Amino acid sequence: MNINTMNYKMQSKRISQHSIQKRVEKKADDCKAVFQWNLKNLQFRITEIDKYIQGLFDTKVRGEIYVSLFASLKRTYVEEKEQLKSLVAELIGKLYEKNEAVNTVNFYGYCNISGCI
Repeated sequence: MNINTMNYKMQSKRISQHSIQKRVEKKADDCKAVFQWNLKNLQFRITEIDKYIQGLFDTKVRGEIYVSLFASLKRTYVEEKEQLKSLVAELIGKLYEKNEAVNTVNFYGYCNISGCI
């Protein structure tokens, strides 16, 4: 094998690693975008629930609903809010994992990123 052939093989290997790295980074960016979109929607819903709870409280103070109905509706909203907060924490953790995976690609030149959820 002559030097030109060796240089060609080394360069094509570098190009191949670079293209794989770019594809992995693109997939990670796409996944991060999906996670961020879901995170934004969950946070919007949490804010919406807070407004509903405040409205319920105002309605209760004005005497427009029974205390038992207020308690029941509030409990339902609070339970949903807690579930959403748990999902937010999970998504933030997955975003962190995706960022770490991309950093691994950048540092080591390889990565094992699973698909988007």
